Amino acid sequence: MYGHGEITKTKKAVQKLLWWLDVLKDVTDHVKRRHSCQVNKSSTQKPAGMLHPLPIPDHTWEVVTKDIIMQLPKTNNGHTDS
Repeated sequence: MYGHGEITKTKKAVQKLLWWLDVLKDVTDHVKRRHSCQVNKSSTQKPAGMLHPLPIPDHTWEVVTKDIIMQLPKTNNGHTDS
């Protein structure tokens, strides 16, 4: 029906045609639940900038690192790890 940029604009568009008690609460809940509203939001973060690779060590085992991955999605069997 309407495209919107935020809750306030959506509320104003709805109130042009309809009114009910708690319209703001209902519009807020609707906007927060809509997948497209969440996916298409503009980022408010600064750009990340250029990546800086780690220096290559001179000797074996001079530097040891570990990547930690958290909150993996569940598999069909209900597992969250490999």
